[in-house]
Amino acid sequence: MVTDDDAICPNQEAHRKLLEAFDRVLRVYTRPGCQYPVVSGAKPFVPRELALLDLLSAADLAAGAIERCLPLEGCRPDSDTLVKAGADKVLQWLARDQTLLKKLIVMVRRGEGIGTEAGVVEFG
Repeated sequence: MVTDDDAICPNQEAHRKLLEAFDRVLRVYTRPGCQYPVVSGAKPFVPRELALLDLLSAADLAAGAIERCLPLEGCRPDSDTLVKAGADKVLQWLARDQTLLKKLIVMVRRGEGIGTEAGVVEFG
């Protein structure tokens, strides 16, 4: 997993916690008994490698477009949700089924008690 230096992962401690969360979520979406001996992450290389930054950009665009659409509770967004200017184009791209490029948005949030809940976000 590659992250950038934004508010989600501003320092080494936050990066470590993000990787731990990713490891827990990864186990939810894999077959029982499937093991990943190493789950690791990286920050952008110095000097910046533009090809890798493109990968980060696609994920950042998707996350920024849907962040206001995802409910904090329940499974449907509020009817008065406002989409940021330009996000509608990204949402249309995410909703379009394509043969060569598969897109998957997984929502992970704090569940009841100390657990987490996760699910695939479907667009319609």
